[in-house]
Amino acid sequence: MPLFGPPNIQKLKQKRDVDGLVKALRRKGDDHVRKRAAEALAEIGGARAVECLIVALKDNDPRVVMHAANALSKAGDAQIEKLRQERDVDALLDALRDEKLKYMFKGAADALGDIGDARAVEPLIAALKDEEPYEGSHAADALVKIGGVAVDALIAVLKEEKGFARLHAANALGDIGDVRAAEPLIAVLKDENEYVRLAAAAALGRIGDARAIQPLIAALKDNDWGVREHAAEALGKIGDVRAVEPLIAVLKDENEGVRLYAAAALGDIGDARAIQPLIAALKDNDWEVREHAAEALGKIGDVRAVEPLIAALGDAAEGVREAAAEALKRIGGPKAKRGLAEYEAAGGDWSLRRPV
Repeated sequence: MPLFGPPNIQKLKQKRDVDGLVKALRRKGDDHVRKRAAEALAEIGGARAVECLIVALKDNDPRVVMHAANALSKAGDAQIEKLRQERDVDALLDALRDEKLKYMFKGAADALGDIGDARAVEPLIAALKDEEPYEGSHAADALVKIGGVAVDALIAVLKEEKGFARLHAANALGDIGDVRAAEPLIAVLKDENEYVRLAAAAALGRIGDARAIQPLIAALKDNDWGVREHAAEALGKIGDVRAVEPLIAVLKDENEGVRLYAAAALGDIGDARAIQPLIAALKDNDWEVREHAAEALGKIGDVRAVEPLIAALGDAAEGVREAAAEALKRIGGPKAKRGLAEYEAAGGDWSLRRPV
């Protein structure tokens, strides 16, 4: 029988005995005690307790690391909420800049974004440039909240930096939606990094500036299928009829995802020139392409699509059948109603179809 039992965490917490709690945190073979010790340190807070938890992040025992990280997260959340309520921008800025307060970074960035103080732009941009994906992503989210004040700084990142920084900047500029970013993003459509090109294409779609039409049409021939997908989607969002013929051509792309986005984009634009190509896409070998072609035909609403959509009610894929049925409801008319009635009478099984 051991001479000493487990440490009394509640008593140590009441005494604010940080050293005792740190020993308990490192106690071997008693995970429950370690968890409660970490939580107690987080509740005590203060520089000393936080410093000990940060040191514990480098412990050889993964469970110690886990409990320390969870405790720091809770401690950081509590501190950030207090600073947020007090709108203490200076303290929040310190949390962004201080390496020892990295556990507070996300919360500080979120709070500064909500407050919207322009002083936060510089340190958030600095975090964006650090090439650390986790922090860069949270910095970008905060810059989006701050909005227009951050646009020029984000454009500078887009022009001057590399890798993840440019990716985060492109995403943020798209979410802000300021037309000042259109030309810089158009330039980035030729970036050597496919992920940056992809982000630029998607951002241009969210901004919706017509100057992006021709560059996005050119991006439909990018050697990366992800860029082609997002270029097609962006053209659909902008909705300019100049994109119709290029998108029709992309319905024959070798990649099913690109064909899918092209079909959806043609539905969003709603030009009648797309009717016959979309009808042909109802026979694509990929069921998701067929589904999106059916949805697009429903959006355009041309009666020429009724018979092919009725035929699509017998498709092997349930998603295609449902999309065709919804499209027929949108188009309406006697033929569409009759086809739907036969389909419903067959309980969705076209092999049991009977004339109505």
